[in-house]
Amino acid sequence: MKGMCSKSIWKMEITMRKILKYPFIVIVVMIVGVLSSIQLTKESTKFSDWENRYLEQKPKFTMESYLDSSFGKAYETYVNEQFPMRKQWIQVKAVTEQILGKVENNDIIKGQDGYLFSKQLFVSEQLEKNIRKIEQFANRSQRKIYVGVIPNSYSILREKLPKGTPNINQDSYIRNLNKSFGENKFIHVVPIQEILAVHKEEPIYYRTDHHWTTLGAFYGYQQVCEEMNINSIDESQLESCEINDFYGTLDAKYKGIDVKPDKIIYYQIPIQSMSVNGRLKDSLYDMKKAKTRDKYGMFLYGNNGLTIIRSGYRKVENKKNKKKLLIAKDSFSNSLIPFLTFQFDEIYVVDLRYFLGSISSLLKENEIDSILFLYNFDTLSTDNHFYRLK
Repeated sequence: MKGMCSKSIWKMEITMRKILKYPFIVIVVMIVGVLSSIQLTKESTKFSDWENRYLEQKPKFTMESYLDSSFGKAYETYVNEQFPMRKQWIQVKAVTEQILGKVENNDIIKGQDGYLFSKQLFVSEQLEKNIRKIEQFANRSQRKIYVGVIPNSYSILREKLPKGTPNINQDSYIRNLNKSFGENKFIHVVPIQEILAVHKEEPIYYRTDHHWTTLGAFYGYQQVCEEMNINSIDESQLESCEINDFYGTLDAKYKGIDVKPDKIIYYQIPIQSMSVNGRLKDSLYDMKKAKTRDKYGMFLYGNNGLTIIRSGYRKVENKKNKKKLLIAKDSFSNSLIPFLTFQFDEIYVVDLRYFLGSISSLLKENEIDSILFLYNFDTLSTDNHFYRLK
């Protein structure tokens, strides 16, 4: 018995010596073991303020999801997004990439003057489908429809991109689709890329966010008014306010070092009322959002299915003389729409991603006489909800 114990101890010593020859492996195994234990016991994080998005939650196991491999994929995403100290790991990766001289991280490119840009290598087939849906809608409604495609920052500010960046030529795409829209007798094109190109030396895009700034939105508003043959408001007549320390969606993905925050400018524009999905608001802005990371979400209370704005700016006694506008849009329009309250008595704002009603019924029931489609190019290329125009 004593001999057997000595033999076991001797084997354990040999094993320990072998293990100690590879201390790095031992440390890695220990770290992985500790982190895995933490992940199994810690409560899942639902929303990441740091990344400004919802994180994957633990998927429910079913035999069907197991057999079609969807469970495995969902669980892999869940593990990656709920990994302990994930924020620190992302920061280490981003800083390492930057130290190595790389200008790209997580498909976000760092350009000149502190600007971050999305990486866009191809255009989805969805773009052509969405163009056809808008044209079909125009043909059915048989009324003048204004369409404005907003270029993204990597198009207008392409000189600030690192040399050799293989992004698509968005300007060429927009000119071609504007030509296609212009061939429809019911569609009137709003060439927003032209006015933005004229002002490209001004701060018309955020450095850390994919949206245009309020100044960029104002120039877009002027172009809309010009094409609609209506007078625009003078920006100098408005009282401006600032929100500082804005880090946007591009920074949320990039996570590199030496990123300077933006500031958001907005204007005090009084309105009669605003309804957001049936909930009444007394302002165009959600000031609670100004205290969060998603500060741009303050404009029009973010993206909602149906928002109805009654401006009260024009004193119209006869209801039949009221000017009404329907806008189908994405989040870029949220910072432009406040300016249009000076030209229209009622504005019906529809985000097709969340609107479940009937566009034709909305137009008919409210006797809306003007329609504007206003989308940034990236969203127009990828959004698959234009079927709701039926």
